[in-house]
This record gives sequence, structure tokens and C-alpha cells, in this order.
Amino acid sequence: MQQPPRQPELGEGNLPVFVFPTELIFYADDQSTHKQVLTLYNPYEFALKFKVLCTTPNKYVVVDAAGAVKPQCCVDIVIRHRDVRPCHYDVIDKFRLQVSEQSQGKALGRKEIIATLLPSAKEQRKEEEEKRIKEHLAESVFFEQMLYVKITFAVFKKVNENELGTMNGYCKEENLALMSRNTLKLGLYKSEMGYLRAG
Repeated sequence: MQQPPRQPELGEGNLPVFVFPTELIFYADDQSTHKQVLTLYNPYEFALKFKVLCTTPNKYVVVDAAGAVKPQCCVDIVIRHRDVRPCHYDVIDKFRLQVSEQSQGKALGRKEIIATLLPSAKEQRKEEEEKRIKEHLAESVFFEQMLYVKITFAVFKKVNENELGTMNGYCKEENLALMSRNTLKLGLYKSEMGYLRAG
């Protein structure tokens, strides 16, 4: 009796972990940002166990730090910042989301998420707005320079065409004058020849 093929075992730490977002930003002056949500997705055909670890667990509360995700489902993991003192501003903390198959104990994959506490959402938005303005100005300067180059090239081309037209007209006048002189010389030559014959 032929046995069904066994599913190949996944190497430890090789399983891709799908979580969103991959960065958490908390603002001290905006209490609504003190609670963030991580969404863990399981696109696989088997259930996953997960566990959330943190480099500074005393600063955060992780609701349901361990659990399971059914195949082709997702779960939300709530993370609260509980220490928003100024001494923690701009400090980067790290969360590690570790997953394993329910029937196995070893970790199949992991994903790191960085978390940062910033002093003010308004200041951050102001900096972002200033950055956008600078980028817009730089873009405007670039297009102005491009327009200047195009206009300069067009003017240069027009001047060259005018000079070429003037030169062509001058050459035509010179050619006509030369032809007139040659015609006159030919007429004089014929007259002289006729005079010599008559003599």
C-alpha cells in the first residue's frame, strides 16, 4: 500500500511572517496613538502559533502576547505604550513576532517591528509639511531650469536660423552681382571681338 507523500519540514526561522505595520510610532501629546494594533496574517494551509517578545517589556502592554492563527486568517495584536516620559523620546524599541506550527515547538519564522516614541504629532506633521514644501520647491526649481534651457535653446535656434537666412540672402546677392559682372564682361568681350573683325 502506497503511503501519501510527507509534507517537507520547514527549516527553523525560514518561514516568511506577514505582519502590518512593520513600524509603530507613538506620540506623547496624542493619547489616541498610545494604543497601536499589529495585524498578523496566516496565508498558509496550517495553523500557526505566535508569540510577541519585546526588548523593553516594562514600557509596553501587549494584549494577547501569545495565541494562534487559523489557516488563511488573521489576528489583531494590541500594543499599548504605558511610559511616555521625555526620557524615552526618540528611543527605538523592538518587538519580535515569533511564529511556529501548532504541532511543533520550534520557531518557524520571525519578524521584527520597531517602535518609537516621539514628543509631538504636531511637530512631526510640521516637519513632514516642511519636507514636502522643500521637495515641491526643489521640483519647481528643476522644472524652471528645464524651461529656461528649452527657451534658451529655442532662442538660440531662431537666431541661428535668422543668421543663416541672412547669410543665404547675402550669398544670393553676391551670386547675382557676380553673374552681372560676368555678363557685362562677356558683352564687352563680344563687342571687342566684333570690333576686331570689323577692322
